[in-house]
Amino acid sequence: MAKNKKVFQGEFYTPKSLSKHSNDKIDEHLGDDWRGRYVVWDCAAGHGSLTEEGEYRNLYQSTLEQSDLDDMIEEGINPEATKFQFDFINGKNDDIPKGLIDSIKNGEEILFFINPPYAKAKGKIDNTSGVGDNTLKGKMISSGLASASIQLYCQFLFRIIDIKREFDANISIALFSPSLFMTSWTFSKFKEYFESEFEYKYGFLCNSIEFDCREPWGIAFTIWEPGCKLLEDHSVEVVETNNEGRVVKLFDKKLYSVPKKETANSWIKTEAKKLKVLDNPRLRNPVTVVDDNKKGKGCDGFKGFMYMHGNSVLYNEKDVLIMSSSYNSVSSGFQILEGTFRKSCAYFTARKVIDRTWYGEKDEYMVPDLYSDIYKSWEDNSLLYSCFNNSSNQSSLRDVAYKNKSWDILNEFFWIPVDKVREMAEEIGYVEMLSDIEKFGSERQMSKEIVNLDFYTELDRIRNDINNLFKESLERRRWFSKNNPQLHLDCWDAGYYQLKQFWKKEFPEEFDKIKKAYREYSISLVDKVYQLGYLKR
Repeated sequence: MAKNKKVFQGEFYTPKSLSKHSNDKIDEHLGDDWRGRYVVWDCAAGHGSLTEEGEYRNLYQSTLEQSDLDDMIEEGINPEATKFQFDFINGKNDDIPKGLIDSIKNGEEILFFINPPYAKAKGKIDNTSGVGDNTLKGKMISSGLASASIQLYCQFLFRIIDIKREFDANISIALFSPSLFMTSWTFSKFKEYFESEFEYKYGFLCNSIEFDCREPWGIAFTIWEPGCKLLEDHSVEVVETNNEGRVVKLFDKKLYSVPKKETANSWIKTEAKKLKVLDNPRLRNPVTVVDDNKKGKGCDGFKGFMYMHGNSVLYNEKDVLIMSSSYNSVSSGFQILEGTFRKSCAYFTARKVIDRTWYGEKDEYMVPDLYSDIYKSWEDNSLLYSCFNNSSNQSSLRDVAYKNKSWDILNEFFWIPVDKVREMAEEIGYVEMLSDIEKFGSERQMSKEIVNLDFYTELDRIRNDINNLFKESLERRRWFSKNNPQLHLDCWDAGYYQLKQFWKKEFPEEFDKIKKAYREYSISLVDKVYQLGYLKR
């Protein structure tokens, strides 16, 4: 099979440095005599990279492709091994070599040493479409493991459990795989199912780039022995291969699981679940209305809309947004109310200050410690933070068409009191803005929330710089608005999304200085996310 097709179907060949490191770790945790003591079965052998450096008393290598077996034989990889073509997911026990099945039945120590394929059934790439559809998948679904059933590596683990239970076998596992089955709440039933048979012993996390993947993400190597111990946290070593070809430890990390009801996403939506949904304009971006047959997700007391896809760090950059009306995709978002305004900003901030990393992207957000000594100040400062992020997509629009009606969208996240904006507009004779204030000049929720609050020094400087730029740019803004009517900049409460289109063209130096200060301020907040318990390190 061509290499590209194999990659698309989730087959990633283990690099030599990590293969050696995994062998060394098995030495440490199962004993350095394990190659002679265990019957070892690599049931996803590929080119035999996991075992090629060692000599085994009793090694079995099986793979779906006969061409892989032929390559191993030609290259002299593990000549002592019994090699056989076998579909581990769909194959019958009768097709397993007699010596291996007898060892399993007789209670000998069996070690599955594997790097199974990681493809998801019916993936976005054509080559993966239907790759996980099989009889075993149906069995997993009937066992209540539907979420995990679409993952091929979980199918491999399920089949191993089947073998263990059928023969009361003495099985251990040394496994390269994604870490999701230990972390995501969507895999919680599978995790419980798996850990009812196997006890975690050790693990390390490495970068998928070392496996020739195009995108960096974390691949876990874990060792499991027979046992029953359901763990919330799994401690792993984060490692990398250095320029000398040696695997070195970077730091320790926890892979942890969060029950769905304890995820931050579930907590943040609690009040919104009780609301009566009312239609309101859906926005493709902050200034573009989507007018079709679908409905928005408004409500009485609507202050804004927070869109969130997923509960992990993976989605922080592009899939966490605040809008002034419903987002185009309403299913993954919720309405912000006056009573949830502060905690919504606090959670938004906790999502946006954490950058995606290959080793941390699967970390799940939890309900924070609301009684922490620093939570109140965190919440206070998150209010302003939520006004000026690149994902602060709040906007103010007038007379926009939606379902044969004219709508005005107010920006409840505007931070300057209306009286101060009126003074600035009067000073330069900005009649269009004064007219807008006359019609829509009620105080916005954000300016009411931040009255008399003390902010961190860095954030207060950023606010002062933004307020100064707001005032200094007002006269030129009037001209810019006439030439860019799509931005609705005559609205007195125009949001950051609208203003930054104007500022980066007309005031680039001043705006760049603000953006740099904001980025530095974001970095200073990272530790607080962990102190508050939104995430574990």
